[in-house]
Amino acid sequence: MTAAVVPNYISEFCRRCGRSLRASSSVTRGYGPTCVSYLHEAREAADLTDFHPWQADKASELIETCGLVPTSHPEVFRSVSSDGSRAYLSTAEGCTCKAGQYRVPCYHRAGVAMMRATRRLRRARRPVR
Repeated sequence: MTAAVVPNYISEFCRRCGRSLRASSSVTRGYGPTCVSYLHEAREAADLTDFHPWQADKASELIETCGLVPTSHPEVFRSVSSDGSRAYLSTAEGCTCKAGQYRVPCYHRAGVAMMRATRRLRRARRPVR
């Protein structure tokens, strides 16, 4: 008997929407092409008035490096610290990092605001039926 050979498909998924990624460029980014376009537009669409420009830059970098991952709870994200040694739970209203414990706006919260803006952008682009 001979065994059937199953090709090795890439089993990577988009960090934002969960769809399977097949292109090597998408796999290395961690996001599909549509989600990447949403993420680039999210910085302009998100309300980042409470944050410094450097915090918006760090939040963009956090999202691009897949350091902001959604949890099973809606609107709650797990965010990685800048040195990669710790992970925090972040929402738009608060964060478990040192700054967030003192109610100081942190770049983790800015990243969550950007991710929420991507959802609003996606809903706005849907065709009306």
